[in-house]
Amino acid sequence: MLVEYPYIDRYYLHDFQNYYSTALVIPNHRTSRVHFFAAELGQSIHGECFEPDQIIDRQKYLQSVYIGFVVIRPIPAAPIGRTVIRPWYDSGRCFGPTPSPPHRVHLAGFNLKAYGTPFHQQDSVVGACATAAVWMAVSHLSGTEGTRPITPAMITLAAGKSSPERRLFPAADGFTRQQMAAALIDAGFPPEAVKSKDKYLFIALLKIYLRSGFPVILILHIGSMSGEHHAVTLIGFREAEDNIAITMKNRNGQPINYHTRGVGNFYIHDDRIGPYRSAIIDSNHDALGTLCLLDDRDDDSIDYSDFALIPLNPKIRLTATDLVNASTELEPLLRASLPLLTTEIEEEGKVLFTSEPYFTTCGEYMANLLKSTIVGLPASRKVRIASSLSLSRNIGIVRLFVNGTWFLDAIYDSTESIRQESGRFSGLVCCIPHDNILEYFEKFFSARRNDPTTMCVHVL
Repeated sequence: MLVEYPYIDRYYLHDFQNYYSTALVIPNHRTSRVHFFAAELGQSIHGECFEPDQIIDRQKYLQSVYIGFVVIRPIPAAPIGRTVIRPWYDSGRCFGPTPSPPHRVHLAGFNLKAYGTPFHQQDSVVGACATAAVWMAVSHLSGTEGTRPITPAMITLAAGKSSPERRLFPAADGFTRQQMAAALIDAGFPPEAVKSKDKYLFIALLKIYLRSGFPVILILHIGSMSGEHHAVTLIGFREAEDNIAITMKNRNGQPINYHTRGVGNFYIHDDRIGPYRSAIIDSNHDALGTLCLLDDRDDDSIDYSDFALIPLNPKIRLTATDLVNASTELEPLLRASLPLLTTEIEEEGKVLFTSEPYFTTCGEYMANLLKSTIVGLPASRKVRIASSLSLSRNIGIVRLFVNGTWFLDAIYDSTESIRQESGRFSGLVCCIPHDNILEYFEKFFSARRNDPTTMCVHVL
């Protein structure tokens, strides 16, 4: 551990400007920054390195053992400021937000990089728990989208403008959902509101956004559905071994079944507790019909939720619900191709279709496709797809499996809304099927070239 003092932190300085600078007893405007390393550094961070080549080697070593930093504010009631710590959930089937560009750290002449989703503790005089949750989500997205991060005080000011019913500072009373949405819009990330009393549908939708790299702001009912609320930021999840089955209605109001891999637990930035809190999904309270999170530190602490806000890139017009509906509308087409699938699939008797939709960018999808080891998609086809397919920057992927084996990627233009009147393949721009059913899909869409809803669908 290494303590850097004094350190001028932009985020605390803005809080200082808006509140503390006009108090009778003014705290220090400087902070300390504590750096954490996975190894002992000795008496000096420079060690015995003085020559240029030695300094370069020392920097590489420091980067390899650098965990991250915590800013310590001179506020006894809320000392933990901006924190960027390397995530620890890096094994198994764990998924978190898309890694944002590293946070550059200048320390005693060394240029280091800190990786992780930013965290900070709520300071109730300049922001409520909602401020912290919004700031943590937006700070991550600002890095991925290349925009300037906002400060907690800026969030409080933006939320107050939308509903000027009281003074902004101190801000201990918290924000309404509408004020939180207004703050996200002001930051450049208009949110999608997800509300569902169906626990499994709610989990499935949150999983899609988290897998896509979007932090989720979750509104919790504290305890037994009391009137007390708390906002946290979901930043990852661990998949369960079992699938979940959801009965829902499609765009035409007809009942449909949707199967996807379940979630064992979420990883949460909670300003009351700290970063990367693990919250287990509690299955003993299904009768409530809402998502129940059990704190893994306390078996008696149960929080409930049925509402979330997801800040999105404004160019993404599709929703997670759109991708779920799209997957159920593609299933009959895949089911019709069953006779062409491998004998191993047929011999299993019961056929289960599962789906894992997500949002991504064209560049990321192509790069991951080339590096993938998907059975049924030979290297020659992957090269042809990457060199010939032209897509918008933001796309939605519906990835379909049959009995756990990949058989189809359906690519949707996420910059356009899916229109109900345009038919079941609205928004679909490309299908990438398993080799065994490639010819079937080519014939299916070639026969419908005169249909305006399918004439633009490519099969590669």
